[in-house]
Amino acid sequence: MQDSELLKRIGCSIKALRTKKGMTQQNLSKLCKVDRGFISSVERGKRNISVLTLCLIINMLGTDFVSFIKDMDDFQ
Repeated sequence: MQDSELLKRIGCSIKALRTKKGMTQQNLSKLCKVDRGFISSVERGKRNISVLTLCLIINMLGTDFVSFIKDMDDFQ
């Protein structure tokens, strides 16, 4: 799998989880203390984020890293 494909899969999974929770990008960005544009670029697979930032985002979405990775295919 190419890096860009993985980033897109992660981004799509984050977006799916966020919308399932009824959250906007703005809501999530405030919880994570990042810019809304940052969340947008992550969801579009345009940003290579650190594992720590990924964990912060998915924790704010109510899940943990291991569950997120296991469930990634379900979000596609």
